[in-house]
Amino acid sequence: MITFLSRFRQFSEWAPIAIGTWRFALALRGYPFYGYLYPPMADILAVQIGTWLWLILQGVAVWWISSFLIRRTTAFVRGLPEAAREPFRLSLWITLFTAAFGLIARTMIGRGSHSARPGMFFWLFYRHEAPFLFALGLFAVFALFLIRARETHSAVHEFRAPSWLPILLAFVVAILCRIGSRYAMHDYDFAADEFAESFQSRIFASGHVTSPVPPDWQSLAKALTPTFVDYLPRTHSWIAGFLPIFSLIRALFVVGHVARWTNPALAGLAILLIARIAHRLWPEDGSTRIVAILFLALSSQFLVASMSGYAMPAGLTFNLLWLALYLEERTWARLLFPLVGAIALGVHYPLDHALFVAPFLFLVVRSARRRWIAYTAAVYLSGCWAWWVWLGMTRTDAGRQTGSLFVAPGSAALFRQGLSVTLLATWQTPVAFALLIAGFIAWRRWTPVFRCLLAGIALNAAFFLLVVFDQGHGWGDRYAHGIIGNVALIAALVFRELRKNHPAVFTRLVTVSLLLTIGLQLPMRWRQAESSIRPFYLAERVIRSLPADVVGISPAMNWYAGDLVRNDPFLRRGPKIVNLQKVSLSERADLRARFADRFRVFTPEELDQVGLPLAPLRR
Repeated sequence: MITFLSRFRQFSEWAPIAIGTWRFALALRGYPFYGYLYPPMADILAVQIGTWLWLILQGVAVWWISSFLIRRTTAFVRGLPEAAREPFRLSLWITLFTAAFGLIARTMIGRGSHSARPGMFFWLFYRHEAPFLFALGLFAVFALFLIRARETHSAVHEFRAPSWLPILLAFVVAILCRIGSRYAMHDYDFAADEFAESFQSRIFASGHVTSPVPPDWQSLAKALTPTFVDYLPRTHSWIAGFLPIFSLIRALFVVGHVARWTNPALAGLAILLIARIAHRLWPEDGSTRIVAILFLALSSQFLVASMSGYAMPAGLTFNLLWLALYLEERTWARLLFPLVGAIALGVHYPLDHALFVAPFLFLVVRSARRRWIAYTAAVYLSGCWAWWVWLGMTRTDAGRQTGSLFVAPGSAALFRQGLSVTLLATWQTPVAFALLIAGFIAWRRWTPVFRCLLAGIALNAAFFLLVVFDQGHGWGDRYAHGIIGNVALIAALVFRELRKNHPAVFTRLVTVSLLLTIGLQLPMRWRQAESSIRPFYLAERVIRSLPADVVGISPAMNWYAGDLVRNDPFLRRGPKIVNLQKVSLSERADLRARFADRFRVFTPEELDQVGLPLAPLRR
């Protein structure tokens, strides 16, 4: 293995040079790798094949390293006393370690460690997570003491939930998320991702796929273009840089003038779907079904994200719908779930569904039902082809930046992904993470469906070790949002197994955890979200209220000020906001001549006064 790793390291030093040489050769032929011109299809395929071979090699290295660590960890655990090897007890120690790691990492971020690259992701972690990391650690210590004195004989009392309870919970969750959207989020699209989806939904609601830039503004089109929106110079039009399904869903709500109900409605639907899934998995166990629903419904990440304009709640809902259909095991469901999966690939970006569904597709292949396999493969491949064609028609750089998004995992990637796992722990009810870890430790005991749920979580964590970027804005582990349904189901499964022998202890533990979530975690997360969003919301309100036709912003001076370059897709409402970094001196002079005192430059000091500081962190 050491020989393999040394050779892999040598190859990793030469591979970027080889890829760079290939890109330089393309540029010499007049086909810039990151430009707006399409090289011949053979060149595109050659670059893509080379890129994916490089990623496969990285995957092999990760597999070797992971297997080595697993063997070492297994040997260590087997050497522990028998009491310490109990899955839940061991998971509590891992939870305690996770909390300690988070606190140490927060200190490193505060001191400007080289591992903690400044940005919104690290700023939010530093600002928000300390109380929840302490709470997670204290809860783990409390649980370790609680499980020391366990009763030997105790009856298991089953809770028979009425059939209307999931409907009531879904309704309450939808209402709560809409209230949060209004009063915590200020009905404001905090992240550029959210605004881009809103931008595209308004285009779809008007009956168009792209929005044409009026001729008078085409010379300034790039300066007017919001973040994550693509300007298509061939057609002088705009389109969001994401796949369209979530924007199409939101467009339906835009038409009904209830756009802010999109994610609350999807959250309510997710509760109904996980209730259906839990009923299929545990038809005779009402207590476990309710616990699964509550683990999702009281997840801070689930609720706060559903108050926002992110597409991730739609990805989660599609994954739960897919799983509900998969578990039906009826002909109509088998016909539907590949179609749902193909659509889910186009919700925002394909990974949200692909990482969730990959282990289940392996089960489909192992089923040896040739017609089912062929049908599923045909539908998914058709979906992949359709979304590739969509990107080719609507984007100028489709297929050319894949290789630049991935790197071999290093210390920075491990640090960043460690923070993401920590966020996954602190944004759920405290006991859920410990139960999830116990589920991983005892994975051999579970049925194939539950192993696939675990594999989806592990695959998500492993995949994002290979990307070069962090999530930026987000509530909880945003890139893992599609699998928090997996977390709730696995946690409920482990609770069910532990409760068989010690019902009072683990019922009490889950009850305390849920009460802490309701009484402390959710109100604090609400306040944190509101305080983070308020400066950007106020800055946009001030800009929109200016008596001007054109407002210029210089994003380099203020933190994330580039996200304030937000315009109506048809340039019909409010002052036009331009990015002054993309406006030449002559164009600025033309604007002053054209609009006179109706052209206003919003200075960095003015942005600082409304709450956007003078670039304390690099983007």
